[in-house]
Amino acid sequence: MRIKLILVATFALLFTSNSISFAQTYAKEAQNNEKLFSFGLIADPQYVDKETRGNRYYRNSLNKLETCVQELNQMDLAMTVCLGDLIDCNYSSYDSILPILHSLQSSTHKVLGNHDFDVEDAYIKNVRARLKNKKGYYSFNINGFTFIVLDGTDLSLFGTTPDSKAYRLANKKMIELKTDKHNNAHDWNGGLGKKQIKWFDKQLVKAEKRNKNLIIFCHWPLLPENDHQLWDNRLILGKIGACPNVVAWISGHFHKGYYKEENNIHHLTIKGMVESEHESTYGVIDVYQDRLILRGYGEQKSITLKY
Repeated sequence: MRIKLILVATFALLFTSNSISFAQTYAKEAQNNEKLFSFGLIADPQYVDKETRGNRYYRNSLNKLETCVQELNQMDLAMTVCLGDLIDCNYSSYDSILPILHSLQSSTHKVLGNHDFDVEDAYIKNVRARLKNKKGYYSFNINGFTFIVLDGTDLSLFGTTPDSKAYRLANKKMIELKTDKHNNAHDWNGGLGKKQIKWFDKQLVKAEKRNKNLIIFCHWPLLPENDHQLWDNRLILGKIGACPNVVAWISGHFHKGYYKEENNIHHLTIKGMVESEHESTYGVIDVYQDRLILRGYGEQKSITLKY
């Protein structure tokens, strides 16, 4: 009788233990399958009222962006991020394209790109205010995630006028890159600058201390090593590689688009809208506890990014 009781008790204990384990696993899977929020991504519309050049359909970007905004407005989005190069050139181009972008129902973040400053010299100083991004770099939080917007125009030959100290510093950087034979030593690229890098370092430390997942937006990619990456790309790759909280670096600038996972960080470049003739090319990211799902529209491919 005693043996039977022991067997019954043992079976009951195993059953209870397995039930608890199953319940915990089910709860975790259910949590992972629950979408936290979504956000839109638009890269390089590069609108200007001029004829098509090669595969750049500048004038068509008004209609493409309008379609994009209409479709995004049908979705429940926490925000939409324009990854830079809203215009191709001419300050007056903003008069046509900004009202379309501002018709988005979600909050909008405008990352600064090189073509955004390809305006008449008298208007260069007005670009940041026109795009409602005076500082260029900042951070914000959504549902347990920290997002960082970086300014790769901070150290550049186009973000300021030739008579400024900032221009001279950028020119010095360009000469250094050319001397060292870096393939990103071009005037269409830029860098973060010392002050912004110090600020960025603090943001990485803060995210790690608070155990916040971190997603970074910049017009310039860090990878691949071609002629389109950020001037500081190798320095910044080292910094984010040392921070376990960085989930993704999301960029524009390289119109063909790109994806690579390196050191557990997803490097994602969204395809440029300007290079789609009629289709509206953009992306929407659905955020989950353990992954980002990029839903591609137009010529943008879909992909799942696990972390």
